[in-house]
Amino acid sequence: MDETTITTEPATFRRYYLGVLLLGLVLFGIARSVATYPTETGSLLGAVTDVDNRPLADIEVVLSNGRGEPRRATTDDLGKFSFLNLDPGNYTIEAYGQGYARSRYDSVHVGKGRSTTLQMQLRFAVKVRDDGPIRPGGARPDPDNGTDRP
Repeated sequence: MDETTITTEPATFRRYYLGVLLLGLVLFGIARSVATYPTETGSLLGAVTDVDNRPLADIEVVLSNGRGEPRRATTDDLGKFSFLNLDPGNYTIEAYGQGYARSRYDSVHVGKGRSTTLQMQLRFAVKVRDDGPIRPGGARPDPDNGTDRP
């Protein structure tokens, strides 16, 4: 064989394996730092109940921070809702449903890398009908002719 044929030098192999090992360590370090890097967003988790602490399903929950479109969620059968991947800051949250008065919380803070929890309570909406004053005997004024009606 000729001296110009393939020769394997131990130094070449050492450099090759050392390069592969170094590359592996760098990639491992990057992967580890990405896995432990704190998230830049937060979340808001909560539940909506009535005054007797019974969960309320199908309640509309609206979250806004004055920037961009409000985000909406509907409570599940356990009265729970969630908003994920929120920019850190203060939010206004409102909950409402048929037969219930609106409930609103201002300045709910969501922190970077944190989950904020919130318990909201809705009261029954009371509708008051005003037919005018009640006169003695239960009669009300009749606006059509100015007389009392039973």
